[in-house]
Amino acid sequence: MRKQLLKYLFLSALVLGLSACTRQAAPEQAPEQAKTPEAPVQVGTLKGPTGMGMAKLMGDEMAKEEGKTFEFQVAGAPDELVGKIVTGEIKIAALPTNLAASLYNKTEGQIQLVAVNTLGVLHLLEKGDTVHSLADIAGKHLHYSGQGSVPEYVLQHLLELEGLGVEKDYTVDFSLQHEELAAAMAAGEMDLAMLPQPHATTALMKNPELRVALDMNQAWEEATGTKLPMGCIVVDKAFSQEYPAVLEQFLQDYEASTDWVLANPEEAGILIEALDILGSAAVAAAAIPQSSIVYLDAGEAREDLEAFYRVLMDIQPKSIGGALPGDDFYHAD
Repeated sequence: MRKQLLKYLFLSALVLGLSACTRQAAPEQAPEQAKTPEAPVQVGTLKGPTGMGMAKLMGDEMAKEEGKTFEFQVAGAPDELVGKIVTGEIKIAALPTNLAASLYNKTEGQIQLVAVNTLGVLHLLEKGDTVHSLADIAGKHLHYSGQGSVPEYVLQHLLELEGLGVEKDYTVDFSLQHEELAAAMAAGEMDLAMLPQPHATTALMKNPELRVALDMNQAWEEATGTKLPMGCIVVDKAFSQEYPAVLEQFLQDYEASTDWVLANPEEAGILIEALDILGSAAVAAAAIPQSSIVYLDAGEAREDLEAFYRVLMDIQPKSIGGALPGDDFYHAD
């Protein structure tokens, strides 16, 4: 891991050097005195697509010998970050969008959503060539993980729009976790499974006989006319009010990081592995184009978020904390 991080730092230095050679000197201006915290701001993120777009920003901050603005905590599951967000230890975090709404309700409005960073990451994989539309799932037995979670609700909603009901028109097996399910699909032990990235990419890389039958992100857009916002950036409201310039700088750097990751998947894969966001640079590089990594500010994404939250509210209110978020949930510039 150290070698990979050093390689990334070398690449960063090279890019910065080339930029410095071609950039004309700007006229000196007196810097504005914005209020900044005394200690680095704690930022939480997750392994997988939710954290992948942040990789360049994380690497750049880690490369600083002094004057770090942000420090990062990478968690394997959202629950590892929740307590730290509620207590205010973590000021900014990358989370699933349903958890963001739940935390807003739990903290009585102290958490705000500032941007969407990931759209749908779910793919339906098939060993065969029989499923080309949602309607083709009728009569099928499919596998996926996370009973009582957002992926189940997404699929349930899409199939209900097709007039298909679970058990009546198709059957489901929830018995395997993501890693186990990806391994089973790769081994050819089942015919149809819904997997999130990067597990879908892992299975496809190991078994070329598998195919992506449906991109659930695309299926959602076609069925609902809205985007499927599954990952987001949240901020502690008090922090955003006290340090608006710091938050703005983070968001600018985050958007630039996202652009770099999407434009440089091979280099980004090396960095993502080094930062322990994913365990394989090769899988990360292959998964990046399929992971729906985006940057949409809260205002731009609000209509899609509200539509998504209404679906979740109808299916399982607890998934968003029992109530739709209020207007103050959406951070305004």
